[in-house]
Amino acid sequence: MFNLIENFEGKETGFTADLIFGPRGNEAIFDSEGSLNIVNQLLAYCNVSDRFKLTLGDFNTFLGYEVILPTSNFNYSIYYMFSYGPFSLTDLKADIDLGDGFSSMIGIFNPTDFTDFNPFGKYVGSTQLGYKNDKGGLS
Repeated sequence: MFNLIENFEGKETGFTADLIFGPRGNEAIFDSEGSLNIVNQLLAYCNVSDRFKLTLGDFNTFLGYEVILPTSNFNYSIYYMFSYGPFSLTDLKADIDLGDGFSSMIGIFNPTDFTDFNPFGKYVGSTQLGYKNDKGGLS
């Protein structure tokens, strides 16, 4: 598997373009077809305010914790959890700083692993509530 990744992180906007090649790459993008057959992640964000961020695009996970890149995951070639997602998503999500260490993430996306199209005409919603202080955090 080979990844070509380009990032731009500005103060108010940014993007990630992550292209993937090779047999493991084809599995990671669930055999997408056409021009999307090399797109692992392609997303853009906009910081609407200091406490509100919108992200739109294709990415690997809603929470962003799991990784498939071999440089970030030593066991990527035998990592069975990746097969039981949710992973590849086309999503619009909002990250909200609620203050006092609390945060929330709200998103709407295509069913898991259908990034090229939505064959069902239905969407999935997800939310997360988090708390973080100097001693640790919880999501």
